[in-house]
Formats: sequence, structure tokens, C-alpha cells
Amino acid sequence: VKFWKPFPKDTLERNKRVAPGAMFGQTYGLGMKWMDFKSLAGPNSPAHEVSERDAQLFYQPGPPYIGVVNDMFKVVNRWAELVRVVHKEKPQLLSEMYAYQLAAADQKLPHGLVTSMMISAVDAYGEAWDYIDALPDEEVCKMGASLN
Repeated sequence: VKFWKPFPKDTLERNKRVAPGAMFGQTYGLGMKWMDFKSLAGPNSPAHEVSERDAQLFYQPGPPYIGVVNDMFKVVNRWAELVRVVHKEKPQLLSEMYAYQLAAADQKLPHGLVTSMMISAVDAYGEAWDYIDALPDEEVCKMGASLN
């Protein structure tokens, strides 16, 4: 697992395994935009207590999301409640991701933001291309070409 480290002097100790209270998500570079929707979670939501630093470090994941079943259940149920109101407030692409981030903060379930769970565009920042680059050229597509 490779963690996203946005701050130059990042000495934060991170869980390297999914466990109760320790979820993972891929970094997407979505920043803290989800914080614009905190009021939609209600006045007593723990999301209001999240600092900007913690918002950047723990509450801006994108898919894939990984967590233990009890944590996923909490986040996904709250996400289902919030996604419609967030989309109504901001009816565009990514509103569902902001709603997920808000739900995670509302449930006090921070995510370790990793850069090693997806690949998309070859020039994209924060993706697992270095793992692909480390493979011998003749093996890059081998796994996808063979049946289980």
C-alpha cells in the first residue's frame, strides 16, 4: 500500500491493514469540496468537527473503498441518506463522491488515502502506474489475458 502524502513533513503513522475504524480509499484529488455540504448532514453532525488538515488527510477518498463490513454499513447507509440532498444542492458529476466523503466524516470513519489501488490515465497523479512500470513488458497484460 502506498499512501498519499500531501504535506512535505508528513510523519503520520497510518494503518497498513483494513480494520475496524481503519478504512481505505483511492485518492482522487477531490480536496475539501465535500466540506461545502456539511450543513446538509445536520447541525449536530461530527462532520462539523473535522479540521481542514484532517479533511485533506482522511476524508477525500474515491473508489475503490475498502472497509470492514460494520464500518461500510455505517458509511453506506449514511451515504444513501445524503447523496440525494447533496446532488440536489450540486446536481453534477462527483456529487455522489462528495456525499460519500461527508458520510464518512459524519460517521467518524477516516480513510487511509492510497495511491496504489487504481490506474486510469497514464499521466494521472496519484495512481499505481509505478507498479505497472515495474512489470516486464511481456507480462503487463498477461494476467488479464488468462482465464482463472
